[in-house]
Amino acid sequence: VIPMGPYILLNRVGAGGFGEVYRAIHISQLFVRDPIFVAIKTILPHLLDSSSHLEKPSTPTKKRTPDEEKVALEQQKEREKRAKVTAESFFKRFKLEAALLWELDHPNIVKLISYEFNWDPPYIVMEFIDGESLDRILERYPDGMSPVEALATLEGGLTAIAFVHGQDPTIIHKDLKPSNLMIRTNKEMVVMDFGIANRQGDDRLTSMNDGVFEPVGSPHYMAIERIQEPELQLAASDQFSLGAILFEMVTGKPSFSSGSDLYNGKLPKVMEVKPELGRFGEVIDRMRSHNYEDRFESVAAAHEALKQALA
Repeated sequence: VIPMGPYILLNRVGAGGFGEVYRAIHISQLFVRDPIFVAIKTILPHLLDSSSHLEKPSTPTKKRTPDEEKVALEQQKEREKRAKVTAESFFKRFKLEAALLWELDHPNIVKLISYEFNWDPPYIVMEFIDGESLDRILERYPDGMSPVEALATLEGGLTAIAFVHGQDPTIIHKDLKPSNLMIRTNKEMVVMDFGIANRQGDDRLTSMNDGVFEPVGSPHYMAIERIQEPELQLAASDQFSLGAILFEMVTGKPSFSSGSDLYNGKLPKVMEVKPELGRFGEVIDRMRSHNYEDRFESVAAAHEALKQALA
């Protein structure tokens, strides 16, 4: 057990490139018969340390001249500046995640309880979801779920993302994947991990390197425009990710197996893998369209089309 403010970390339940998540308990709950557990997310300490982002200078092969030393010193200062900006960007991302969760009150979105940015490392406290992640559930369906079961399972996720996109300005999740979708014991889906989400039009956190835009997310569920034009912030990119998840849910196979398939727009179609799915498969394929303009006008519209396909 590890103390963290008024909480005690019990065990790690998740980890990613930016942080770790622990099951925890508030000290006031220690001697309660049925204690309430929480989830605490911490940012990895080295990400906040600018020295860990510092590029190593090349070793000179000969003694430098005074002018070369001056240039080398200026280059070192520039490297230190970039490293500081990168560390600050990670902290800003972490604070933005808390701010977004504070705003988003929806039964299918994980709830924020509190946060502490002055602790080392800083952390946010969320409700603990008693359930199982979708990626674990899909391991039990090597040939895929039925369309009815797939839609029933993803229903809460579709509703939650439609709600998120309906905010003003629109909020884009940008990292929808099975491991970020939890299923409660009552079968309700909860959308997790808003760590790289941001508001449409706010490009300050789309880049990790002071104006240099880089794709951030999970490649197997990432729309092509997120890779080719990472500065774009489109709700349609989340729709693609949901379509990729649905493809995997009904076929038992990943939406695409190689980056070249995604780049070339040669994604396998549901109708090629399981033609018996008919209109339901066609809706999923449209959600995964290579060109974002060919997708549905919104996740809400895609959700409605999926329901109509099963009507």
